[in-house]
Amino acid sequence: MSRRKDSSFDADFFEGLTGRQRGARGDVRRSRRNSRGEQKALQLCRQAQRALSLALAGECDDDVLRSLYIDSVVPAPDATQLLVRLVIPGTVRDARDARDARADDILARLNRVHGLLRHAVAEAITRKRAPELAFIFVPDRSSAQEEVSHE
Repeated sequence: MSRRKDSSFDADFFEGLTGRQRGARGDVRRSRRNSRGEQKALQLCRQAQRALSLALAGECDDDVLRSLYIDSVVPAPDATQLLVRLVIPGTVRDARDARDARADDILARLNRVHGLLRHAVAEAITRKRAPELAFIFVPDRSSAQEEVSHE
């Protein structure tokens, strides 16, 4: 099977399939998603997630924070501030008010150890300044999938 350079080839499909972008003249360019700066930001997020997971599991000395799961860490809006997406364990998911009250308690606990967490990230990365950390809670995907399968 030979490869034809077909100018009518869907550029979006090509980009999604290969991760590269076709230029105006049909040449292949790297997608902006894969630029070096964005790769470095994603690398920073992975390092921060690892450091935060370890810090929450041991250094915080708080059983509630130990029970949290870090779903992901993403740049928000860039690598100077990271958004940490946390999952609250499904043990109190029955009542929405109970979950909201628990989220407020967990945010207060995270604020108390914020310096420790930021320091853990700073030690794990090689940058002049440690990024600021912001926390949000996301639904537990495994609990949601179990609820759907039981219905």
